[in-house]
Amino acid sequence: MNIKKLGKSLLGFAPTVATMLGGPMAGQAVAALANQFTGGDEDALAGFIAGASPETMAKIKQWDHEYRLELTKAGVEFERMAVDNTKSARAMATAKGLLPQLLLSVIVLTAFGIVLYLVFSGKTSIQEGVRDMALLLLGVLTGEVPRVMQFWLGSSTGSKRKVSPPEDYDNG
Repeated sequence: MNIKKLGKSLLGFAPTVATMLGGPMAGQAVAALANQFTGGDEDALAGFIAGASPETMAKIKQWDHEYRLELTKAGVEFERMAVDNTKSARAMATAKGLLPQLLLSVIVLTAFGIVLYLVFSGKTSIQEGVRDMALLLLGVLTGEVPRVMQFWLGSSTGSKRKVSPPEDYDNG
């Protein structure tokens, strides 16, 4: 079973388990999912997730929420897991310098600017068949701009926690 692929497929509707699959708790996450949905058969899990209907996805999402609450009660620190997940990127930046990140940031932001200009300037006519692709590309690049900003400026997790009352803190 490809755990990385399984995690990516779960990311949209079961973020707790998807996060666990990317770290040291992957075995526990696979076992919990398999016990809940495939009768403990871990090998059948990937096929089950890939062929899941919207109703099944909703059940997995509900289970994911309940599982997160259960783990929070048990003392699992989700924020620490998220920080551990970014350590490899920070280690790479330390080892290789900032040139790879700087180049990637420039490429993403330049591509975003070019596509934004082409779509909205009115100076360029875009054929009808290509316009849909250009808008899709603009949407994808728009989604990547916050990631570039997060790398250079940090995440907003601390800011979110700062404005909520302490009793609302749930380790994530």
